[in-house]
Amino acid sequence: MLYISRTFKQSKPSILNLNLSWLKVEIIMKEKKTNRVFKNAMIFQWFFKTSYYLMIIILLIYFYICNSSGSSTFIYNEF
Repeated sequence: MLYISRTFKQSKPSILNLNLSWLKVEIIMKEKKTNRVFKNAMIFQWFFKTSYYLMIIILLIYFYICNSSGSSTFIYNEF
């Protein structure tokens, strides 16, 4: 059995070998594509999570500044 597999590998590439090689290439490309999609999803998830926390921090700072300086809020100065 080992001898047959060695001679099969050393022989010229047949249609079967070419089909298997193309199948391997397609599987590798699909794995790379799914890894790329997964990485992009992780980046977007991280971005949305950090932007959510960033907006909360900015709003807290804004309300702290507006409330600490008396009636200097934008709404009260308008009217």
